[in-house]
Amino acid sequence: MSGDYADYYTKSSIFSSLDSGTGCLFANGRDPVRLSAGDLPRWFLPMRIYGTDGFVSAKGIAAISYHPSLVSPMHLFRDDSLVVRYAPRDSAEKRSTRIVLWGASIVPFLQLAKAYSPKCDMTQAEKELRRKMDFLSSFISSGEAP
Repeated sequence: MSGDYADYYTKSSIFSSLDSGTGCLFANGRDPVRLSAGDLPRWFLPMRIYGTDGFVSAKGIAAISYHPSLVSPMHLFRDDSLVVRYAPRDSAEKRSTRIVLWGASIVPFLQLAKAYSPKCDMTQAEKELRRKMDFLSSFISSGEAP
């Protein structure tokens, strides 16, 4: 395949129970492609996405927004979300892809995105992440934790 990759790949279709059975992936969760996990470049991070195993690109990100949950202080990232918007690939593409990542995949994804999408401003996400860490730290140090 040339250097043009989808924003994410899944191991099975997210729109049906279709599974390639050959180890091939589904581009953006729907279109079967002749790629396997070993064919993907280093900027793809393995994780759960839309209820299935897949790989999400940390390259080509236009915007990132981190939304911490302060309701469940005993779980660091469990109910948190990271909204990722990709830049359109060309002028003909009218909409950009937007995905939502959850839980433990947030920090590794942010680290990889920092390396492969240097033009994306991650200041807000980093600030909110620090705020979540401070919240959890203060909750634990106050002795309220079970």
